[in-house]
Amino acid sequence: MGHDALGLGDRDLALGIDALKKLEAKAKFPFLSANVINAETNKVIFKESVLLEVAGQKVGVFGLLSNAYRLKASQESSYGFKVLSPQRVAGRVVDELKKQGAQIIVLLGHLTLEECADLAKEFPDIDVILGSHSQKMKRYPDTVGNTYITDPYMKGKYLGILTLFIHPEEEKFVFGDPGRETALKGEIREFEVRIESRTRALESAEKSNAAGEKRDTTWLEKNLKDTQLQLDQAKEKLAALDGKGNDFTSFITYDYPGMGKNLKDDGVIFDKVEAFKKKHPTLIKTK
Repeated sequence: MGHDALGLGDRDLALGIDALKKLEAKAKFPFLSANVINAETNKVIFKESVLLEVAGQKVGVFGLLSNAYRLKASQESSYGFKVLSPQRVAGRVVDELKKQGAQIIVLLGHLTLEECADLAKEFPDIDVILGSHSQKMKRYPDTVGNTYITDPYMKGKYLGILTLFIHPEEEKFVFGDPGRETALKGEIREFEVRIESRTRALESAEKSNAAGEKRDTTWLEKNLKDTQLQLDQAKEKLAALDGKGNDFTSFITYDYPGMGKNLKDDGVIFDKVEAFKKKHPTLIKTK
C-alpha cells in the first residue's frame, strides 16, 4: 500500500513487544512511538520519528500513544514498558525534527480528540495530527489554530485522506481550507437532526416510564448534551469564518471513503488472511 510509517496503538502493543519487533523487522517502513519506553532502561523501544522527503519538501513524522487507555496498567506489567505523557515528549521531538529541517510536521496520534486538541494548542508547529482511538466519526478534520486533526472512526471502516497542497514560495506553510464552510454547514445539519432524534426518543421514554415501564435514559441524555455542545461549537467556528475569505496559498483537501465491499480485496492480502483463518480457527469463532 506504500506506507511510509506506522503509528503504534494500544492494540498493537497487546501483541507484546517481542512480536511487534518481529513484525517491524519484516516491514518496509518504521513503527513509530516516541512515548513508549522500556520500564528498566527508560529508553524508547521503537523509533520516535522519521524525516521524509515528499514533493521536494522535508516532512517530519512522529508517533504518540495515549497515556490513558483501558488496558495500560496490565500491558505495562505484562510486557515491561511504560507509556509517558504525550505532552512530556512531544515538544522535544518537534524541536528535533525542526532542527533536522522539517518544513511540515505530522503526528501519528493514537490519542483521544481531547489529547489531540491539547497537543495542537501547546505545540502549534504540528501541522497535522492523523489521529485514531477516539472511535468518533469525524467526517471532516477538526482545527485547533492552524493544526488539522483527523480521526477516521474505528476498526478500519473508513480511510481518512488529508492532502496538503503547498505553495513553493512560502517559507512556513499555513494551510487554508476551501471546503471548511461547506463541511461546517454539513456538520450543523447532522447535529440538528441528531438532536431532534434524541429529543423524540427521550420524550418516548418519558411516556413509557410514566406508564410504569423502566427505561434507562442515561445514554440518551448524555448524547443529547454532547451533541448540543458539538452543535454550538460548529456554529461558533462557522461564525468565525465570516469575512475571512480564501486568502491562502497553501491549502488542504480531505476525503473520507468507506472501506466497504465495493472495494476489491488485494489478492496477496486476501490469501494471507484466509491462510491465517485456517491455521487459527478458534480465533475467528464468535457467538
